[in-house]
Amino acid sequence: MSSRWAAAAIALLLLALVPLRLTHATGTYTYWFPWYDSASPGMSVDNIHVVDPNASPANVSITLPDHSPLGGQIGPYGEQYWSWPSSIGGPVEVTSDQPVNVSQRVTYGLSFNEYPALPSTSAGKSFWFPWYDKASPGILNDNIHLVNPGPTNANVTATLGHGFVFQLTVNAQSATYHSFPAGQIGGPVHITSDQPILVSQRVQWNQSFNEIAGIPDSAMSTFNVINWYDQESPGYFQDDLHFLNIDPAQTAQVTVHYAAGGGDRSITVAPQSETWTEFPNTIGGPVTITSTPVGVAVTQRVNYWNSFKEYRALQPSDATKDAWFNWYDNASTCFVQNNIHLYTSGHSVGTITLGNPAKSMPFDVTGEGYFSFPLGTIGGPVHISVATGYDAVYPESRTVRCPPPPPPPPPPPVPRPTHLRIPGLGCPTCDMAVEEVGLDGSGNMGVPSNVYDAAWFDQMPRPGDQGDAVLTGHLDWTTTSCAAFCFLPQAWVGMDLYVDREDGSTIHFVVDQKNYYDANSPPSWLYTTSGSPHMSLITCGGDYIPGYGYTKRLVVLTRQV
Repeated sequence: MSSRWAAAAIALLLLALVPLRLTHATGTYTYWFPWYDSASPGMSVDNIHVVDPNASPANVSITLPDHSPLGGQIGPYGEQYWSWPSSIGGPVEVTSDQPVNVSQRVTYGLSFNEYPALPSTSAGKSFWFPWYDKASPGILNDNIHLVNPGPTNANVTATLGHGFVFQLTVNAQSATYHSFPAGQIGGPVHITSDQPILVSQRVQWNQSFNEIAGIPDSAMSTFNVINWYDQESPGYFQDDLHFLNIDPAQTAQVTVHYAAGGGDRSITVAPQSETWTEFPNTIGGPVTITSTPVGVAVTQRVNYWNSFKEYRALQPSDATKDAWFNWYDNASTCFVQNNIHLYTSGHSVGTITLGNPAKSMPFDVTGEGYFSFPLGTIGGPVHISVATGYDAVYPESRTVRCPPPPPPPPPPPVPRPTHLRIPGLGCPTCDMAVEEVGLDGSGNMGVPSNVYDAAWFDQMPRPGDQGDAVLTGHLDWTTTSCAAFCFLPQAWVGMDLYVDREDGSTIHFVVDQKNYYDANSPPSWLYTTSGSPHMSLITCGGDYIPGYGYTKRLVVLTRQV
């Protein structure tokens, strides 16, 4: 395996989680999740994880409307998680007497998503999402979730691009969600409110679920970094970088530096607009983004097999020398990789510690690097500590779920017909070979070359396959008054027919109906390619007009039994 493919094997991306920034002060700390769901089809796990990164124990309470409260005491530097079985609703409120790190870990279908809680202090009146999609194939839901943590009802307006708008009221201490009409795709989405609110976007695409927090106006930055990019590994068919400029007047001049993508790429983002780029067939990191004269926000939208993930680029405010992740898992079923990615603009040395009793590993990073504990490791919390005198890191935890199972092999093709037998008619021509014909030079269905043979039309299903198999035969010919289907007008409803096939098998049909139709007006059910297996026998009928032919067609419809 080449070094690039080895990197791909251990860097497949389904989730990137950035640790919460903690404010060490006294008082009550409140965090929110807009929605909780362990009840909808496919939602197999929805756990609320809490880490206490302090030297003092944390007393935690977790509430969901109309459900019993959860929580308890977490020891210093400890971790616990809670869940409500078969429950759905929102919002979830987490309170603690210590600053804690809170996240929601969700398993949906074959995907996994971890979403950091929104602290009350991050509530605001203006938020953005770079992109909205309720039109692409596989999109099931794209909902904007809104939490009002305050005491006053909030009047909210959401605008998609420069067109679609919806308005609604979010009651005090409540949550709701809304979406734009089906068929809408584009960006950006701008959410404004007359009261401080919290906002997220929850997307279901095929077998995956993703949630991302709204981007506040204050999150525009002249420096962003993506730790890892992959549009090369198996299953990665899309990896788009989206750039959002919210400035009402100034254009953002963006430079994307990605060594594996050929160096620098210049991008222009118009005022209050969004654009995107990609680097096909590349893998590596980091991707650094600078902009001038105004800052931008950047997200990465990734499609991996049947899953979708979007997450925000890291900014200078994310650089830290002390970071925590709630949980680590490369042991659970279908969790095949969990990498800790670290980027530094200089040189960073330190230790990554997991759980209690602690497992630890050192790191020494210049630029970007990633680290993992041995396969089969599970637990938490994860603590990243940079040694004194070294540079801060931009940390992420990236988790890979297993790819979807391969599709079942297609069924073997139905064997071709070789012989047609109609014993009930008792005629010498009622046991005949079956030829294969297509379209003739005029674009019409071909006819058998031997007047005593039937012909299967190979543009239609084979007898025994789904839909209507079509067999034709002559009624008579210039050389005979009794060709292959001369006795077919005597067929009756319930009569048996048998088709022998190239593999030696025989299938049985029974006549359902017999009717004459104008030569140019076939019945609507003729030539269908779906439904239960049936077979139509067609020959001439009606009056014979010299120079024209027969005026009608006899169609005998049969069904397989």
